[in-house]
Amino acid sequence: MTECSHWVLTQQKPNGWFEGYNLRHRPIYLHFIAYTLQGLLEAASIIGPTQVIEAVQKPAELLLRKFELKKSLSGAYSPEWRPQVLYMCMTGNAQMATVWQRLSQITNDLRFFNAALKMHELLKASLWYRGPYILRGAVKGSFPIWGRYLTFRYPNWAAKFTADSFMIELQLLKTLYSKEMPCES
Repeated sequence: MTECSHWVLTQQKPNGWFEGYNLRHRPIYLHFIAYTLQGLLEAASIIGPTQVIEAVQKPAELLLRKFELKKSLSGAYSPEWRPQVLYMCMTGNAQMATVWQRLSQITNDLRFFNAALKMHELLKASLWYRGPYILRGAVKGSFPIWGRYLTFRYPNWAAKFTADSFMIELQLLKTLYSKEMPCES
């Protein structure tokens, strides 16, 4: 394990929260939380430590349960995992779908992939399909768009993380469908 990933793990509280999510005293957006989890997962795929994967699983499972119960995730959370806002952070939603898909790949736990598929449906429902050409395919910063995370904006990174997550879904579906299914007699 690298020194950096070891240090990050020392920042994790027993409830799965990582100290340092906050950026310049802003709300602790889902985008910041998911960025940390994504970074750790990518480091784990290179380095391979089980400890990193277990550290990511704790908050990922907690957010998965919240998503399954509410059918959405809050745009920001407190260190006790309490929702802090009534809007969604669409960038964070796309990143969490990616985290869940990567965990599904690593752990073979299809609950994560199922949650990602449901999140993709939520993301697809929020995409612009009509209206000015320049906005087609755009992803809002917040949903509703007047939420505090990039109010009335369509950040390019929201579209990037959404596209990344959709491409991982296609790869996973291809892998799942390419496996031979046993025939029942």
